[in-house]
Amino acid sequence: MEKIVIIILFSIYVSGCELIVIGTKADINMPELVSFDQNSALGAIYLFKAELDSNNVPAATQLIAKPEGTAYLALERYEKYFDIYRIKRMISSREITYINSDTLTGGRMKYNLEFGYLRKMYFTALKIDNNWYITEMGSYE
Repeated sequence: MEKIVIIILFSIYVSGCELIVIGTKADINMPELVSFDQNSALGAIYLFKAELDSNNVPAATQLIAKPEGTAYLALERYEKYFDIYRIKRMISSREITYINSDTLTGGRMKYNLEFGYLRKMYFTALKIDNNWYITEMGSYE
């Protein structure tokens, strides 16, 4: 009888340890959080899309730079408005459904994005003075 009581108490003790858990288990399917700023290449692309979604084309043109790594002059940025409006019409109000990244150099990244399962575009981002800027973008279709 004494052995049965000890076995029951031991089994309750061992199974009761799982009941005392501090915190929660990490969810494997949690999406990666991306901040909308120029501290990361993907963040700069998300910020660019957010500016286009809010119909703020002048702010979106502030996020693009020349492929050589220099900023556009004010007149050159103004001339890019029509190209940015065209890109806005292609991706505005569509969610990003797929992201594929490729590291070209230490400070240059290329992202292939899919918008709304239909439109596929690429963005190349370059790190200039600790901020990321979009240097190239285009559609695959």
